[in-house]
Amino acid sequence: MIRIVSHGELTAVRSLIKTKKPKIEYREHPTRSESQLRRFCQIVRAYLDDLDRRRFVHRPGFGCTMCESSDGTYDGC
Repeated sequence: MIRIVSHGELTAVRSLIKTKKPKIEYREHPTRSESQLRRFCQIVRAYLDDLDRRRFVHRPGFGCTMCESSDGTYDGC
């Protein structure tokens, strides 16, 4: 569970860490500027456009070795 709380110029991110002894992590970050938010939106838009065009970045991982379409190697997906 993650909760984001804004306090003026700082944004706090609170995360519940689910372990045997649960704890709450609390981190503060400076609030993003308009140009940073615009850049983030551009990146997300480019990503969504690529998904719509079915263009994916091929980044095989360990799970690829278990895929029925794989030849058992990382690059066989």
